[in-house]
Amino acid sequence: MHKDYRCCLSPTRKFRLLSNDVAFLFLLIIWKTLLVHSFALLPVPLQVVVPPRSSCHRLAHQGDDNNSHEEEEEDDLIRYRGRVSYDGSSYQGFQIQLGKKSDAATIQAALEDVLQRRFTRNIRVVGSGRTDSGVSARGQAFHFDLTSKEHAQLEERKVPLDHVWNRMLPDQDIRVYHVGPAPPPREKTKTTSTRLFPWNAIHDSTRKLYSYRLCVGPVLHPLDRFQRWQIPNDGKFVDLDKLRDALAKYEGTHDFRAFAGAVEQSERRAQRKIHSVRTIYKCELVEENGDEGYYRIDIVLSGALYKMVRNMVGVAVDVSRGRIDMTTLQRLI
Repeated sequence: MHKDYRCCLSPTRKFRLLSNDVAFLFLLIIWKTLLVHSFALLPVPLQVVVPPRSSCHRLAHQGDDNNSHEEEEEDDLIRYRGRVSYDGSSYQGFQIQLGKKSDAATIQAALEDVLQRRFTRNIRVVGSGRTDSGVSARGQAFHFDLTSKEHAQLEERKVPLDHVWNRMLPDQDIRVYHVGPAPPPREKTKTTSTRLFPWNAIHDSTRKLYSYRLCVGPVLHPLDRFQRWQIPNDGKFVDLDKLRDALAKYEGTHDFRAFAGAVEQSERRAQRKIHSVRTIYKCELVEENGDEGYYRIDIVLSGALYKMVRNMVGVAVDVSRGRIDMTTLQRLI
């Protein structure tokens, strides 16, 4: 028969035993808690997949920002380049939009979607520059990176990537061509050291040609309504000689800050001052079909600010129509 010896103990002895039991349980709970946390803090091993090395030129991945610094050469990635032509009437420019416009249709998003489906991974496409909403292009340069394994698969199948790319694009308003491996990396001196840098659609661009098509006649053909601006017929007609003189004022190196859009907003967002000095190598009026009043403004420059070309053309046209005098234009630049 079991006998409880604690019943024979004095009240003081019973209290001491009970206190010891509580202390033991408290220490046991703390020990278990520390043990669980110690296991949670142990490092988890990562599985790293390294693509096979190749004798081809291996290049680094460009950052998300098109204005990011030029990247150095890196193993395991091969730089590709190409050109893209597109009708931008249905797109919000070339570059993917951020914030509230993240779902907007852009040329970059359409190109990257095809690469993602073809190679089952996200591949960033970097264009030679941004374009405004509705702007079209005939040969905008771009680049992207493939792994050496992906490059070897393309070489083995001997099917041009641009052919596959164009077949996978959802619409016929975007077409790529001249897609292939970029030239080998070049040595460039940055600060005090010389390093290898891959070909870059932004940094290796020497000139950019912007063409703005106008109709100064009374009637614009309906098929040209998305590709040409008809000057309003409000009694102020375009003086072609004045227009040529106004365009010539842009040539040279000037500060085009007055022609850029949302500069202060962009500076606040980037928390830095935007460099607004640009060089215009050529700015001229070209006659395409004088009988119908069709003309084209060609602007060759090193690079453009946001909405800079559009505002330049608008101011020059206003000068030709007598709405702005030439002195005001000269003060703006």
